[in-house]
Order: sequence, then C-alpha cells, then structure tokens
Amino acid sequence: MAAAIYNNLTTTGGALSAGLNVYVGAPVSVEAAESMKRIGIDISQNTCQLASAAMASSAEYLVFFEQFDQLPDFLQEYTENSECWLLDVTDIDATRDDIRHRVENLIERQRSGQLTEDMVR
Repeated sequence: MAAAIYNNLTTTGGALSAGLNVYVGAPVSVEAAESMKRIGIDISQNTCQLASAAMASSAEYLVFFEQFDQLPDFLQEYTENSECWLLDVTDIDATRDDIRHRVENLIERQRSGQLTEDMVR
C-alpha cells in the first residue's frame, strides 16, 4: 500500500514494495486491493516481492513495518536511512488511511529538505 500511495501522490513510480514473509509472485490480498480501489488506486495486478540486500542497498530511504530489532541481519545495516511504521492492522481501511497519512508526511519532509529524495521500499 505505501509504495502505491507514494507513487500515486508523487507520480514518480520510484517506490517499490517488498516483504519478508511473502510468497514471491503471489497476488496482493483481495482485501488490500479492494481497500486501495476505494481511494482510486489499483493494485490488483501487483504481486509480492521478497526484500533483498540488493534492493535495500539501492534505496535512498527505507520504510520498515517491523521493529528494527526484529529485522533480519541483512537489513540491520540500513536502519540509519529508514524509519519503522508500526501499524494496527485490525481494520484494512483504517490501516490504509494511516499509511496514506504517513506517506503524505514523508513526502512533505522530502519536499521541505528534511529528507533526501526518497525511495520508499
């Protein structure tokens, strides 16, 4: 959701999404796709990607949805140019709205010079 929202708001297409516990190539959940569709963003054709050290090393900025101390070793070195977004995922639309707010804040910090050009991955 975060990458799709970022790309929609910035029209850069620069953000990628990847997870740690995913089936590579599996479609996004129906619930997530329907929730995003309700705000005009189509992710129904997106598929799951596995986070990798190569992907992390090419990013200028990372957003993790895990506590830093819960990240696998290969991601530990990237915590300086990153942040953690811990979410309440009990309601998909509320989670989406929380992510959108955080992405908007990230974009504002980027535009105001508080962050370098970000790649949310």
